[in-house]
Amino acid sequence: MVGGSKSVLLVEDEEAVREITLEAFEIHGDKVLEASNGLEATKVIESCRSKNIDLLLTDVVMPIMGGRELAGIHRASLPKGNSSTCLDIHMT
Repeated sequence: MVGGSKSVLLVEDEEAVREITLEAFEIHGDKVLEASNGLEATKVIESCRSKNIDLLLTDVVMPIMGGRELAGIHRASLPKGNSSTCLDIHMT
């Protein structure tokens, strides 16, 4: 998934971290959607229902809704079979 026209949902509450990460993906030609917390990200996911989000990259600890809860909600919303390709990596 390195480089080139992937759709990335970046969820990070710290604006500076979000901006640096966004730039890194955009340099490689990826389309980046962004949200500052999990609840905001669920709205982005809902609005993109007809399009694929290739990568959900999320902070774990955020206000309103954390990354683990968001990942669970997103995984549950995927069509059957697609959620088995999800990779969970938690770093604190």
